[in-house]
Amino acid sequence: MTTDKAPANLADETQQAIEAVGGRIVPLAEFFDLNEVQMRVIELEIRVAEAIRRLRTENGLTQAALAKRLGVARPRIAEIEGHKKHVSLDALIPAFFAAGGTSRELSEIISATDSCMQV
Repeated sequence: MTTDKAPANLADETQQAIEAVGGRIVPLAEFFDLNEVQMRVIELEIRVAEAIRRLRTENGLTQAALAKRLGVARPRIAEIEGHKKHVSLDALIPAFFAAGGTSRELSEIISATDSCMQV
């Protein structure tokens, strides 16, 4: 998921305007000064959070119902699913299982994350 190029969805004229004033488009890892390990963890956190939302809706759970299963407030589920605040894997994994995820599904997410990242 990381790239050394500008994002594909960045409009050409926007990129040209940035470059015209001396700016440059840099990869996310460079902008935040992240190493490969940090990027892998972030990618995994994003994929698990996306899976939580998918599983919750597929299993007919509301955010409130999932929150009750986890013993947390409903806004915490919104944070987990919405990437609004940093949510560690320590919080994501229990939410994943509470939403109906399996160990096999989690393993597939980890494998998919690993295969998309360059070492």
